[in-house]
Amino acid sequence: MGISSLGIGSGLDLDSLVRQLVQAERAPRMEALAKRESDTKVQISALGSLRSAINELKDPLMTLANPDRMQARAANVQNPDKDNPFFTMESSRSSARGNYMIEVHELARGTRAQSEAFTNSKEVVNSAAGNLNFATGDGSSFSIDVAAGATLEDIARQVNESKDNTGVSASIINTGGSAPETRLVFTSEKTGADNQL
Repeated sequence: MGISSLGIGSGLDLDSLVRQLVQAERAPRMEALAKRESDTKVQISALGSLRSAINELKDPLMTLANPDRMQARAANVQNPDKDNPFFTMESSRSSARGNYMIEVHELARGTRAQSEAFTNSKEVVNSAAGNLNFATGDGSSFSIDVAAGATLEDIARQVNESKDNTGVSASIINTGGSAPETRLVFTSEKTGADNQL
């Protein structure tokens, strides 16, 4: 006949004692396994971060390994001539070493036009409705519809917000001083004689 429960007749709860012993034996091992699992996850995460960082270094390292890019040390300068009064530069490792002086005589500027003087930006400048047209020598143009009773602010805003604007900006300038004047100034971003506003 089999024994159905330990400790029968002795008065001791041997089943409970055995379970507690097994639990006491297992706890340190389970804790050690959990720590190893945690450490392994940390290592895997670190390896993933390292791999990502290495991948990010690929492009810079390829640049460093390219002698054509890393050994570029000067610029090729083409002297201006009568057909092309400007100079151009190009980076090249085969260029001769040397120093070059570049002198700028005049910067290209767009056309600038201004209105007559007014007392302030809210002064009404026209009594009847009309069109304000802008055109350049290269054929580009646009216009705005100016309502009767428009002010300098109204016209400047219409010019700057026009969807057809070809590169003209409008601003209001106040000269200040004892006799201040307010003028509407138009400036074209296009340069060159053929693009006069």
